[in-house]
Amino acid sequence: LLWGPTPATPRIWIVAVDVRDVAMAHVSALEKPESIGKRYILDNGDSMWMPEIAGILGAKYRQQGFPVPKHTAPYFLVALLSLWDKEARTLKGTIGVKSSTYNNSRVKQELLDNKMYSMKDTLIAMADSLIEKKIVVPK
Repeated sequence: LLWGPTPATPRIWIVAVDVRDVAMAHVSALEKPESIGKRYILDNGDSMWMPEIAGILGAKYRQQGFPVPKHTAPYFLVALLSLWDKEARTLKGTIGVKSSTYNNSRVKQELLDNKMYSMKDTLIAMADSLIEKKIVVPK
């Protein structure tokens, strides 16, 4: 979303977790004997639609020269593109489908002291890291 040239984002549901929470959960699980034999699902519980993500990133990074999309791609356009484009074909079935988020209360309570990074904080940290490492540069 930061490097363009995508003019619009499809309305797909994004479920994510911050890598810092994943690392903390792993370390905590290693340190707590009561976690032995348990499985934990990590989901920040703060999932959102791709256009919302573009809105968060755009609010901070458009003014710095990053071409973050401002529009939502209509379904019919993605469906039309899917006739030729493999990536659009892959997305077509997920547009507008809100997949469930997972109950993260157990992992938060048992391993993360009821703290997890929000999706917004995760997105900003990820973008800042990509910019700092010059993986993405302003246009």
